[in-house]
Amino acid sequence: MSTNTAKVLRIGKVFYAQTKWNQLESKEGVEVIECTLKTRQEFLQDLKTIYKDVTNITRTFESVNNTGRFDEEIAQALPDSVKTVSHCGAGYDQVDIAPLSARGIQVSNVTTPVEAPTADTAVFLLLDCLRNYSWGQREITKWPQTKAGGAPLGREPRNKTVGILGMGGIGRAIRDRLKPFGFGKIQYYNRNQLSSDLEKGTEYCGSLDEFFATSDVILISIPLNSHTFHFINNEAIDKMKDGVIIINTARGAVVDESQLIAHLKLGKVGSYGSDVFENEPDYNKELVSLPNVVALPHMGTHAIESIQTMEEFVVENVESYLETGKVKTIVPEQYSIFYPPVDGDGTSQLQQEQQQEEHLHLHHQLPIIPGVDAIEIDYEALPENASLAAHLAAGALAGIMEHSVMFPIDSIKTRMQILDKGLVHLSRSVFESISKIASTEGAYSLWKGVSSVIMGAGPAHAVYFSVFEATKTFLVNRMTNSPNSKKIITDENHPLIASGAGIAATTASDALMTPFDTIKQRMQALQIPELQKSSSRIQSVNIMKVAGHMYRGEGLKAFYISYPTTLLTNIPFAALNFGFYEYSSAKLNPTNQYNPYLHCVSGGIAGGIAAALTTPLDCIKTALQTKGIVHSETLRNINGFKSAVKAIYAQGGYKAFLRGLKPRIIFNVPSTAISWTAYEMAKEILIRGNGQRK
Repeated sequence: MSTNTAKVLRIGKVFYAQTKWNQLESKEGVEVIECTLKTRQEFLQDLKTIYKDVTNITRTFESVNNTGRFDEEIAQALPDSVKTVSHCGAGYDQVDIAPLSARGIQVSNVTTPVEAPTADTAVFLLLDCLRNYSWGQREITKWPQTKAGGAPLGREPRNKTVGILGMGGIGRAIRDRLKPFGFGKIQYYNRNQLSSDLEKGTEYCGSLDEFFATSDVILISIPLNSHTFHFINNEAIDKMKDGVIIINTARGAVVDESQLIAHLKLGKVGSYGSDVFENEPDYNKELVSLPNVVALPHMGTHAIESIQTMEEFVVENVESYLETGKVKTIVPEQYSIFYPPVDGDGTSQLQQEQQQEEHLHLHHQLPIIPGVDAIEIDYEALPENASLAAHLAAGALAGIMEHSVMFPIDSIKTRMQILDKGLVHLSRSVFESISKIASTEGAYSLWKGVSSVIMGAGPAHAVYFSVFEATKTFLVNRMTNSPNSKKIITDENHPLIASGAGIAATTASDALMTPFDTIKQRMQALQIPELQKSSSRIQSVNIMKVAGHMYRGEGLKAFYISYPTTLLTNIPFAALNFGFYEYSSAKLNPTNQYNPYLHCVSGGIAGGIAAALTTPLDCIKTALQTKGIVHSETLRNINGFKSAVKAIYAQGGYKAFLRGLKPRIIFNVPSTAISWTAYEMAKEILIRGNGQRK
């Protein structure tokens, strides 16, 4: 669908995702309309007038108090322009799917962002019910006269069988959190058995009766629908163990509360922990007043991070539709409607993709933490828990590959930039120059100095990538925690963030690399026959002899005389490189998915632009680094940036500052791509070695 006609009706208050909504509204052709609600009848009337051309609707759980349920009446009243309804919650029992499906309207809910906070709540309720903590808290005034305030003895997890009713995303998150507590066994009941990878050591119970009869604790994690309404009733409870503990973080109406009360009073159900109730926001006062009931007022996702992630997820569903014509997380009832079956067993394309994604989640060592995209690996970054050694190793490989693979081109650039008198000028064609040198001096001549690059580029680039990641993280965290954070860029992929991190990384890495780069250029220049004759004191051109000759003749200063100019060259180069890289990536790869081809293209574009714009500075750096071996007194006597500029201008005018432009671009376009590719390859190896890659 084109975003040129998008009108998004937002029903319900947004608390923490305003930035995400602002980003959506800033897109060309997208209008966000705030729904001001009072009554259902007013809403139905407004659908015919002020909302008659909305295309997408988002709604919150609380909005039901104004609109009522999104039932058939509302579905029929929606204008023909409506294409999606995005609900801000995992449970969508407030929305009737069938009448919306009949009108071709896609319905989405919030899936993964609710898993972790809901599972946390389930574990809290379970431990509380096992140990009677809330009972003791209510009776604390009776302590110490009465031991534990009169609360009955609790029970430990040891040797207990936990039964999870519904092993979806929330059920698996609960399982992962329960494992460290030492329960005897964790089993589950599902319509279908999960793969062994998804089970992760839990046991499938194919019989519901057996599941009820053998579980000491039952955690309910199933959706509410016509099939699960009052699923836990007298008949089900009679099949359970005496003293069973029941935990409900799904939907209140999955349990028949009126029938449950009697079992709690008799002790058939030892305790009941619930965060949901059948007639929310009203609740059964008799039920919650029982001493063996732990009741929470629907606090499962009552956390700032949870609400923000859920609200942002709603926006992502809208964005997904605007970009692809499909919402991000369509409800299961609509799988077969909007994602027709693709094989003989009736499995839809979306179901296959989600099954594959669930399988990929298994290779992550930690529980699935929704909202954080824990298993998505950012191209530029190693995982958050990656060690410093991992960053250093990946960066070192990237540096060596970048500088060595294209080294002959760099040699041509150096020769073109040396303006000494009496030198035979190379052809303007890079490849003709390579051919000429290879035929007259030998191909090996073009590789002289590569040993210095290998020695220096490894540690320098290790520092480069490590400082880049650390600085980017620091800038984002600093800005995010600022009291004015709403006005400050907090996107780590924003060009300004990337440029700032690139500047810091360049400053640190150049301190290591400059001496090696100076030696490299001396070794490259000493292959020029005219200069080789005047430097007969260097019997053979190798890194140690060249370095020794420099130190004895010019002192330590010779190794760092170009450092200020190097920074002056590389800082804008890095800023341009990373800035254009992030910009190109955002344009070519807006979903920020790993795509080697697009990353290489983005890197090549950025490297070429940065190289072209900084060539004059690179010419100055070359003059400083080779001044000790040239014939020209003017060039030999330069002692800094200003004198180098004057000397270069005197030798060749303004055009002299563009010498080596072509080979510099030719060198940097592929080398930038090679650098990022090598970094990603090293990262992949390290991640796989640690079992962290999805």
